[in-house]
Amino acid sequence: DCDCLWSVDSDLMYEVVTGAEAKDVQAYFQEVSVTTTKHAEHVSSRGALVDAKYRPATKAKGKAKAKAKAGPAPRWLPAPDERAHDVTEFILGHVPDCVHIRQDTYNGRWFVIYPDRPPRSVSWTKRGFGH
Repeated sequence: DCDCLWSVDSDLMYEVVTGAEAKDVQAYFQEVSVTTTKHAEHVSSRGALVDAKYRPATKAKGKAKAKAKAGPAPRWLPAPDERAHDVTEFILGHVPDCVHIRQDTYNGRWFVIYPDRPPRSVSWTKRGFGH
């Protein structure tokens, strides 16, 4: 990196080097000046390039107002199956009294709760009670 805080005058360098090393020192100082010039050009043009490439996002005023007027999104719930209650009553008539069955009409499932076992969720569409 040629951008260092320590700068040495070229005249001082020529006084301490031999004649054979003078050409190398001169080439080094030319390289440093070219690199410094390129770096200054890059820094000066960077802002314009960034502004052209990465524009700030614009706010969509019309969409936000339309969304605010519309309100929350409607929630879709399927119509309850009228036969599900009859089937649940039939099952409850044939299970022991310690077993609790809860009907989840919208998801098409029964929750089976037995005292000594973990609760289960059973789909009635996969157990023969379909549409």
